[in-house]
Amino acid sequence: MFTKKDRKIANLTQMVENRDEIITRLQIQKDELKAENTILITENKIGNKAIITLEEIAKLARGNKYGNEKIFFDNIKELVTDYQSNN
Repeated sequence: MFTKKDRKIANLTQMVENRDEIITRLQIQKDELKAENTILITENKIGNKAIITLEEIAKLARGNKYGNEKIFFDNIKELVTDYQSNN
């Protein structure tokens, strides 16, 4: 037969076990979110590089006042090669 003290100890033990399970689940979730955050940071950096490259291409297009397509396309090729070598 359980006494009042035994029930209290059993309840406290169960509370500690539940707390430990919650902590374990939260740690797993934290690790998953950290990994996802790392991936998103990398994707963001790649996206920013692409935006910068597109801005550089737009500047070249605006700067091509004299109709010299060869220089323009050579510069685009250089930007694409630089971008590919960085990835």
